[in-house]
Amino acid sequence: MEQERKDERVGILVLEDEASTMDLVVHYLREASGNARISTAECLAAALGCLSGQRIDLIIADLHLPDSRGLDTVDALRRAGEQLIIVLTADADPALQRGALERGAYDFLHKSQLNEASLGRLVRL
Repeated sequence: MEQERKDERVGILVLEDEASTMDLVVHYLREASGNARISTAECLAAALGCLSGQRIDLIIADLHLPDSRGLDTVDALRRAGEQLIIVLTADADPALQRGALERGAYDFLHKSQLNEASLGRLVRL
């Protein structure tokens, strides 16, 4: 059984409503972890549907979406399962970062820090 688990690809869900950022994150993830199974969603409702339909190990989530804002996004994702959540946002408010981590996000990445190395490090962890 353990051998079977080792052969499974890591499931990553990218939740981002800006197409250019979504494309960049997916590109970096493919470069950093070529064997990952990457799914995408542009709104919280689509992400929740994805979470109920497949195994996801890691969520990389923007907090400001068409159907959810700020820490409500982290709360909804946390209620949906025990996946690791990495917040990815352009919002520089330190209270938002602190609040996301207090609500169960694993890490917080500002969009200005977005690159292959930063995402690769987080995925490996």
